[in-house]
Amino acid sequence: TIGCLARTNRRPTRCVMATGLRSLASKIDRILRGNVSLGSPPLSKNQVARFKKLAGYSRSFVSGREAYLEQPGVDNEIFGTHWGREYLDTIAKLIGDGDPRILNRLRLIYNFSGMPISTYRRRHTFPTHDPIFNRYLNLRAITPPHLRFAAPEICGEAGWRIDGGLCNVDVAVAQERLQFMHFSGALDWVRHHSGARPMRVMEIGAGCGLMACGFVKAFPDALYAICDVPEVLAISFAYLNLAQPDRRHIAVLPAGVIDTQTGSNISLPDLNSGIVYLPNYMMHRHAADFRLDMAINAMSLHEMRPAQIAYYCRFIADAASIYFDINQHRGHENATNDSQLEAVFRHKMQTELTDLALSARIWTNDLAAQEFIVNRARHHRSTHDLDAAFAIDAPYESPPFDYQAASRILTEDLGELIDVDFEKWMAARKYTFANHLEGYRLRHKL
Repeated sequence: TIGCLARTNRRPTRCVMATGLRSLASKIDRILRGNVSLGSPPLSKNQVARFKKLAGYSRSFVSGREAYLEQPGVDNEIFGTHWGREYLDTIAKLIGDGDPRILNRLRLIYNFSGMPISTYRRRHTFPTHDPIFNRYLNLRAITPPHLRFAAPEICGEAGWRIDGGLCNVDVAVAQERLQFMHFSGALDWVRHHSGARPMRVMEIGAGCGLMACGFVKAFPDALYAICDVPEVLAISFAYLNLAQPDRRHIAVLPAGVIDTQTGSNISLPDLNSGIVYLPNYMMHRHAADFRLDMAINAMSLHEMRPAQIAYYCRFIADAASIYFDINQHRGHENATNDSQLEAVFRHKMQTELTDLALSARIWTNDLAAQEFIVNRARHHRSTHDLDAAFAIDAPYESPPFDYQAASRILTEDLGELIDVDFEKWMAARKYTFANHLEGYRLRHKL
């Protein structure tokens, strides 16, 4: 309507403008109706009741820390918790109580996913033109079916409906990381290295557990260990128990290594499959029990204290065949981590895949692993135009991401429960949320 008026050089009347706006609103409704979720339905009574029986394990991750750290020989600088103790304490307590209000909001917790998801939870901020979802669909077309991931519609998830799940910015980032592992050749090596037995993987710092959810969906027989600070581990424990209730879930506590379904103590070195939840302070006791095909860290190694960075770099080099390192953009280095990694690894491979969040590198001390991975990466590049597949031609969403609106939504949907105004909380700490598309435009000088 407005285009026609411009050609005739007439001034639009309020009536015509209103007609145009109603037409636009109607078009948006047609786009959104049936294709999206503005927020997952509440968990059922059975789902909540089932988790309440397990909630004591999440309490124990936190409550066991102080006494363990006081034991002789336990270095608090390495095994203590120096991050995430603010409002995450409140969230961990609510999870420990099995409170359905927080269980229905696990995917909104700011540090990991809340800000990018929040705009998908309102009709007026939902990105009806979504370049990230378009890229997700393009990449999905060349991704092996077992590696295609859409998040389950639980715990506050919102976004585009696809294959019985949902996709939003945060889900697209988790999917991207699984695709990095595949197209770089890393997963080919992990399958080759593990042979007939299930693969053994550890993610150090898993956030709410979204990438873990995608990985164990793709490889249900794998042993997937998560090492994290207790308050955050409580979140991934809750989320993954709700998202993957049929998996075996193992809690590593000062009292023992416990199969949470049976309550029985088990031997960690003899464990072949399941999701293992390891509070970071228990690495002091159990680090030697892990022999891994791959270790993963995304966006958090550089947030640790220097002693912790050095410790985990040594641990990964000793325990894992390869380290999948998601801590820098394509073509860049990580000034905080790299000197420590270079001290313990002989070989580094760049994946050279364009990232939405952060790209990946692969570190190893195994020359055979390096040669195998390089050859598989060449094969994948010969099969697909990966530069085109991972690129975003026009990285501009509509409506544009609105940081203040996102903060308000997050405060309404989560902050009011835990008494946090997210806009004020971030301003007081001089934090800035990195909108992924804005970052992409800056990196590519668009």
